[in-house]
Amino acid sequence: MPRRAGGAGRLENFLEPPPALPSGPSVGVEQPEKALTSLGYVCSQYHLHAEAIACHRLALRYAPGLALAHWNLGLSLLMEDATWQAGWEEYEWRWHWPECPERPRHLPVPLWRGEDLHGKRLLVWTEQGYGDALQFVALLPRVQALGAEVVLETTAPLQRLFRQSFPDVQIIERPDHPDQIRCDTPLDYAIPLMSLPHRLQLQPQDRPPGDRLFARGPGRSGPLGRSICRRSVSGN
Repeated sequence: MPRRAGGAGRLENFLEPPPALPSGPSVGVEQPEKALTSLGYVCSQYHLHAEAIACHRLALRYAPGLALAHWNLGLSLLMEDATWQAGWEEYEWRWHWPECPERPRHLPVPLWRGEDLHGKRLLVWTEQGYGDALQFVALLPRVQALGAEVVLETTAPLQRLFRQSFPDVQIIERPDHPDQIRCDTPLDYAIPLMSLPHRLQLQPQDRPPGDRLFARGPGRSGPLGRSICRRSVSGN
């Protein structure tokens, strides 16, 4: 599949939303929104990010609540600095997608949505793979700079590394049941680690340096928010 040579791609122009979306049995395509987000997935695999974004947005014209299209859109938006912040907002739709690798948690602590953190204790839990935890944990000092005392919940294999890297952060082990917390002291708020870029309203230039940890494996040295974009998922 050839790369587009500068300017707006033909596919992007072709995917301009129609003035009125077709409906009824004469359309001939079942679930066009899933077909479109699958096409966007293919475009993203060929690094056609503008075309992928156009596909996912058109899919959402057909089905505004399609969580998979929102999530795929977020991953595509994260590939460009100009749409980086919007990408994190769309990435929050992962909690509405039934096949998300991370289950939503129902904790006895309110989610942090940007409230003042001075003097507050914030639980941050790692999610998805080890690579995501290693990459996004570099944001913890930014949370501490807001006046929060951070409690980091993670899996057993990462605890020693995180204790060495963040001696001023309390590290606790994640329990087997997702709706429980192994913390003996009261907590004020909680947030998943990969929601921090959205809640902190980070800009592309705010990406933390990658040398905070010494365990960044092969292929994880790219800018924050790029390596997770490999996970864009086809709707088929």
